[in-house]
Amino acid sequence: MLEAYRELWQRFSQPGDSWSGAQRLAIAQETRDARNCDLCVRRKQQLSPYGLDESHVLSETGGLIGAAAVDSIHRIVTDPARLSRRMVEEARRSGLSDEQIVEMIGVACVTMAVDEHYRALGLELEPLPEPVPGPPTGRRLSEDRLEVGTSYVPMLARDSAVGEEADLWSGRRTAIHILRALSLIPDALRDLTILSNEQYLTLEEAPAFALQPEGRAINRLQMELLATRVSQVNECFY
Repeated sequence: MLEAYRELWQRFSQPGDSWSGAQRLAIAQETRDARNCDLCVRRKQQLSPYGLDESHVLSETGGLIGAAAVDSIHRIVTDPARLSRRMVEEARRSGLSDEQIVEMIGVACVTMAVDEHYRALGLELEPLPEPVPGPPTGRRLSEDRLEVGTSYVPMLARDSAVGEEADLWSGRRTAIHILRALSLIPDALRDLTILSNEQYLTLEEAPAFALQPEGRAINRLQMELLATRVSQVNECFY
């Protein structure tokens, strides 16, 4: 599991499709910093998540990704139960592309999941690595392969995981929405898969509810009971 986590940090340090390595690590750092944000605490006390007309003061890392990205990351980390289409639309109006939004969300969510595991075990968080220099790759999926309108952001169509993306749903012809959510940036979905394989189950194991996963002390039904309770406590948006 530690090897998988460290692999993810190294992946984040490299240029992505829409953000540089330095910017991807800035997203990870901003994800960590959001937990101690005074503005986010006061926002969460408001009846509406947009009840305060205030902006975040950008740190040095926040300056690498801009105010719109910082605001989105903080909402994802601190107030996920009240996420809405408005967050995505405001990020777009501020100049972020759908690809940047999806890649940002992928880095933030994986960082949160890894860090929370460390905190639960009482461990110091892994230090973030040095960024690998270089610009984003600029890689984009062709529009004819995308499904628009089902989610807040475009997703790879169910039957379009072919060619270089054939691995995304592990040979399945189709995939459920939650699996496709990050598919606009295939490597973001691959990052999530690396994490899920260790913290949860592989895609091949997921349909088997009577499974006793190898290397796990609890069975599949117990895993789902815990996951459901945690989702309830966190007011899981999905």
